[in-house]
Amino acid sequence: MSLWLLFNRAPEHRFHPTSVSMETELLAITNLGFPRLFSQLRGRRRIEAETPSQAQKPREIHGGKQRLHIERQPPAQSQTRREVNVTIHKNRVEAKTPAQTRRERDAAAHSRRVERQTLEPR
Repeated sequence: MSLWLLFNRAPEHRFHPTSVSMETELLAITNLGFPRLFSQLRGRRRIEAETPSQAQKPREIHGGKQRLHIERQPPAQSQTRREVNVTIHKNRVEAKTPAQTRRERDAAAHSRRVERQTLEPR
């Protein structure tokens, strides 16, 4: 993609998420940006926009794709995927349907009514 195309696009397409990012357009006009810009366009992969805190973290390069390295929680604090799924399933199984709660409520009311009738002599 030529620089002319980069800067003379329709304004509504210029910073669209699928278009070349503003960072890339700025890189295009700095002499250091050229190799990175063209490798990015050739690979058809966009480098995620960085927040200042992410920019300070070390990068992890994997399979030719450049991505930010995010520190993971230690296993003591985080649940494994399987544990999460088990707890979700258990909660779903234990959850009561409206009909169940209604039946239980009616049964409790009925038993209270019966107790009251047996306690109060007519």
